[in-house]
Amino acid sequence: MAMFGSRFFPLFFYMIFPLLRLILASAFLFLAPLSLTLGQTIVYVTQSGTGNQSGSSWGNALPGVQLRDRLASASPGTQFRWGNFQW
Repeated sequence: MAMFGSRFFPLFFYMIFPLLRLILASAFLFLAPLSLTLGQTIVYVTQSGTGNQSGSSWGNALPGVQLRDRLASASPGTQFRWGNFQW
């Protein structure tokens, strides 16, 4: 007796389909925040700037006077960190 020609296949399909949906939804919920954080740029800002003033780290923080220009050219998802604050 073939599995696809019997009554077993629809029962099997309806039992497995919710389980597959649950697995896929769980994978999405786990991986979505990960993908959001991997693509984000963080710009570090201090009042006077440090190092090469690129904003790539606290050691190379962007000076506050350049913040307006960097905000205007920032891509979506860019985070700006000034001291203990984050925008």
